[in-house]
Amino acid sequence: MFRRGAVRPARSPASRSRIRGCRGDLHVPDPRRAVQHFIALTMRLALDVIDENPDLNAGELHALIADGVDAFLRAYV
Repeated sequence: MFRRGAVRPARSPASRSRIRGCRGDLHVPDPRRAVQHFIALTMRLALDVIDENPDLNAGELHALIADGVDAFLRAYV
């Protein structure tokens, strides 16, 4: 079971370069809604998956959160 406290996912080089590349380029007409989307695509999804699969390892969790960040960036860049 994944029992550690808050885990800060390591960013892959591709994610870091994509984030650097979009600085200042986000289109966020409603910041509150954007925050809700980000949370849903990262933490809420991660918590749902952990509930379904308590044996999820840290690498799988990091990949899941990175996918959520990528989906958010695709929606808002």
